[in-house]
Amino acid sequence: MDFLDQIKQFSKKFRKDTFYVESVLSTASELKYSKSIKDHFSGQLKHPQEGFVKYILSNVYSGRATQAVIENFTPIIKKSLNDLISEMMTDKISAALKSNGGDVAENPPEVSDDSEDNKQTELTSEELEAFYTIRALICKDIPYSDITYRIAKTQINILHQDSQRKLIC
Repeated sequence: MDFLDQIKQFSKKFRKDTFYVESVLSTASELKYSKSIKDHFSGQLKHPQEGFVKYILSNVYSGRATQAVIENFTPIIKKSLNDLISEMMTDKISAALKSNGGDVAENPPEVSDDSEDNKQTELTSEELEAFYTIRALICKDIPYSDITYRIAKTQINILHQDSQRKLIC
C-alpha cells in the first residue's frame, strides 16, 4: 500500500457517516505510541544504551556479558543495525525499480547542459544512486522517462521533463 492509499484509509475515519469518537481516540493513541517507539528505536540506533546492547547480546553471544564485552559489542551492534536498515532500503528500491521496468545498471538519460563552465567532469556513484532512488520513489506520479538530471558544478539537479523550471531536487 503506498502513502496516498494510507492517507485515504486514515481519512475515511473522519467522514461524517463513519465518524466514531472511540475510533479516533484509538488511532490517536496508536499514533502517539508509534511515534514514541520510533523515536526510541532511532535513539538506540544512534547511541545504543547498555540495556539494549545486553538484550541483543543475550540472543547472539554465548559468553558472559561483562562491561568489557558490552563496550566491544556496542559499535558492532550499532553498525550491524544500520547496515540492516540500509540493506532493507536497497532491497525496496531495487524492487521498485524492477516493478517499473527500470534497472540500476541501465544508462542514465541523456541530458544537455546549458553552460560550459557549469560542467562537471563526471557523475559520482552517489549522485547516480540518488538520481535512481528519487526516480524510483516518484515514478508512480511522474512518468519514468520524464525524470532527468543535469549536472552543475557542485551538484546534480533532478528535473521533470528536462526543464530547469520544474526542479524536483
